[in-house]
Amino acid sequence: HWKIYWKNPGDAGYPPSVTIKDSKSQPIDDYRLLFPVPKSMELLGMHSYAYEQQVVFPITITTPKALQQQSPLWVTVDWLACNTLCVPHTATLPLSLNPVKSTPKVQAIIDTWIQKVPVPVNNPKGIKATLSANIGDNSSRQLRITTPPATDTFLYHDDFPSISPIIKQNNTDTTTFSYSLTGTINVQKPLFVTLIQNTEHGVKITENRVFISAPPYEKENSLSLDQSLLWIMIVAFFGGFILNFMPCVLPVLGIKALSFANSDNRSKARLSFAWVSVGIIGTFTAIGMGIYSLKSAGTAIGWGTHFQEPIFLWAMFIIISVFAFMLMFDKSIPLPKKIRELSPAHTTAMGGVFNGLLATLLSTPCSAPILGTAITLTMTMQGMTIPAIFTL
Repeated sequence: HWKIYWKNPGDAGYPPSVTIKDSKSQPIDDYRLLFPVPKSMELLGMHSYAYEQQVVFPITITTPKALQQQSPLWVTVDWLACNTLCVPHTATLPLSLNPVKSTPKVQAIIDTWIQKVPVPVNNPKGIKATLSANIGDNSSRQLRITTPPATDTFLYHDDFPSISPIIKQNNTDTTTFSYSLTGTINVQKPLFVTLIQNTEHGVKITENRVFISAPPYEKENSLSLDQSLLWIMIVAFFGGFILNFMPCVLPVLGIKALSFANSDNRSKARLSFAWVSVGIIGTFTAIGMGIYSLKSAGTAIGWGTHFQEPIFLWAMFIIISVFAFMLMFDKSIPLPKKIRELSPAHTTAMGGVFNGLLATLLSTPCSAPILGTAITLTMTMQGMTIPAIFTL
């Protein structure tokens, strides 16, 4: 039941990618990773385009003549596999330039998947893409694809907006596919429409390069507090409030409360709490700005993937284990003065901000009952709305 993503992953995730180098580690750039037709599915509560059970990704490579006798090339493959959780994988594999004859069974599998790779069409006839005016706010619109009679479509755009199918309508000579589009999409860039048609010669699969007809986009949505965006911000605020009482956050707050109880100077303790708040809010704002920057650069992103990174997990495991040891046995580890100034018990501004940063890192795998809704929707939005919601 594990899935791997198409080149447009949907609401979250990222597609497989490859890099190819020769035996001297020099990159080879003249290649194409081909994506067969995927399936439209719900994955981890979000709409996705993915493959399950088995998939073959053909790769076409043009190598310089000087490399024709050189073997092997090295292909590094990165992909994300998802089931009830998502795990990133990477592998570096040798690729011989000498032809290899496959067994009939393997060749049949390869041929089946090659037939599912769309044939590119640059100037398609009878295919039109239109984008509606704003629905609620700049980030919600309806995208309609009108085609000759077809059974299905799959859409890809470089901006990676969230595109979820709504309805399919068959007319006399055309088929209209309606999609819900969330996020900013640059209509100056082409939309690639993978079209599946049943013909008298069998199934025909094409990838059609079209441009979207749309009303002029207003300036990028920043912090316009229309009704739907205001509701999202309210959900984010109360989701964050409830988060304080979740089992994975409350003990972290207990560590700070313990230092407050042991303090002889109430005013300094209150000031320390204030700096911790600055650290927490500042860290979440920084996370929001980071996500905004990545999305502006066209990167596909997800939430919580750092908890699938072994180095981060080991670092958090060591920190929490040391905290648990000191609390359980009432021990402390002598550290240099500079480091002691950053310790949880210290009431300096730097120490408070550091504690806020640490509390944020420890609580990021948590999600309150309504916080997941705000976070998931934020991943699909654009502009300064992202850091605003994270700050709230």
